[in-house]
Formats: sequence, C-alpha cells, structure tokens
Amino acid sequence: MREFKLNLELSLSWQNGKYRVFDSIFCEVLKKLKNAFKVKIRGKVAYVVTDGLNFSHGDTIAQAKEGLLYKLSNRDTSAYEGLPLDTIVTKAEAIQMYRVITGACEAGTRYFVENLKEVKDKYTIAELITLTAGQYNSEVFKKFFKGD
Repeated sequence: MREFKLNLELSLSWQNGKYRVFDSIFCEVLKKLKNAFKVKIRGKVAYVVTDGLNFSHGDTIAQAKEGLLYKLSNRDTSAYEGLPLDTIVTKAEAIQMYRVITGACEAGTRYFVENLKEVKDKYTIAELITLTAGQYNSEVFKKFFKGD
C-alpha cells in the first residue's frame, strides 16, 4: 500500500515537477535539493525531506529531517491500545495520538489542523477517525482502533 501511495504521489506532478503532492499536501517546488525540496505551501516557504519512501514537512530542513526520523522510529502506541471509540481526548492528546499511530510529521499535522473549518477542544476517537479520513495514514489510524 505504501509503495502504491508513493508511486501515486510521484506521478502527481505538474509542469515538470514544479507542482507536487507530498503526503497529500500540494506544494509548489521552489528548489530540488539532494534529498529534499524547498517548497511553498499556501504561500509559505517550507521544506520536504525524503528517504526515497517517506516524506516529511518542516519549516526548516532540520525540522523536516527530525519529522522523518520520527516517522521511521519505533513509536510506542501501547498507551492507546484498547481505548473505546467513545473515549474523549483533548486536542493536544488527539494530535499526539494521531502522530504516534500514523507516523505523520509535525508540519503536515499542523497544516491539517490549521485548515479545519472548526477546531474543538475535545474529540472522541470515533470523531477523529471521521475527521482524519483521507489524511496521511488515516486507514492505519482507523484500523488501530476498529481493527478493520
């Protein structure tokens, strides 16, 4: 599945790579670096780092590299195992939970939250599954709780 998504995202490129999609985020590529890209996302300069299979966004190259390491590291999800779908979590807990379970980078997660029409202080896990549908590794998040 990950390889399919990578191939799909690599093919989502316009004007010879000037516009690309990385982890479901549309970017204007300003400069291609060795294993990174300097990009513009909604008018703001950012960076995308890749290891060839994974991408990570950040406001700086260092932030993007740190995010990539986070994606590749073993993330302890034991604190979330067995939680029922009606469990209520704070916004901060929801963000941390999603990042740990899916490996989503901090910048991509922040971008998603900033572009929500409404941000609540608390959510149920069931609401989070619906809210994040179609986002980075959302199926991993859903399967973690629903086992589908």
